[in-house]
Amino acid sequence: LIKNKMYDVRLFNSDVLDVDFVILATALSQKQINEVAFKMLKLVRCKYNLTSLSLCGSKTGWVVLDLNVMIVHIMLDDVQKLYKLEELYK
Repeated sequence: LIKNKMYDVRLFNSDVLDVDFVILATALSQKQINEVAFKMLKLVRCKYNLTSLSLCGSKTGWVVLDLNVMIVHIMLDDVQKLYKLEELYK
């Protein structure tokens, strides 16, 4: 994520959800959100041979990737400030 110029990238251990980790990352544009999300899906599918992965919200300023053992939220700064997901996962 950092390699793709994401900022404010945070990793949380998840006691709230049935996953090991939750990642919150902030993007500069919807285009960046979509590009990073699709790259992550492709990488995880190829590297770990996972097929039951999902992507939601490709036009909303917020994308959620369910990568089986981890959930990744990539969102615009104003969406991040509005929903304050970091408070949920602390």
